[in-house]
Amino acid sequence: MSLRPFKLEIITPERLFFSGQVDFVTVDGQDGQLTVLAGHAPLIAALKVGQVVLGTPHGRVTLFSTAGFMEVRPDETLIFAQKCEWPEEIDEGRALADEEEARMMLQRQQSMLEYRESRIMLTRALMRLRVKGGGPK
Repeated sequence: MSLRPFKLEIITPERLFFSGQVDFVTVDGQDGQLTVLAGHAPLIAALKVGQVVLGTPHGRVTLFSTAGFMEVRPDETLIFAQKCEWPEEIDEGRALADEEEARMMLQRQQSMLEYRESRIMLTRALMRLRVKGGGPK
């Protein structure tokens, strides 16, 4: 079975991160993983920090994305996120340092707000490491 390509744009406040044809896109939604193919029903979905997998004519490409949302339209799919990074843009040393700092912060007594911020920091670090290839699967 051959997949029919469709237009995908990934937009961050900093830049148009990606614009092109893909065979599929898989995202980490708030309610679980979601894969979109050409002809998918219109949809708006909240995204959590995680991976975005693009199916391209050259193979699968995995990138890191912070929280955002995805809009599936009849003629295109749009992803809006605060930040996206290709694997080669991820600073593995920084991600490891962020992971260590977040784990230390989680061990300290802190307010609920600080605890949530520490969990978000840890999640971002672990996802960056996963996308880069140096973290847990």
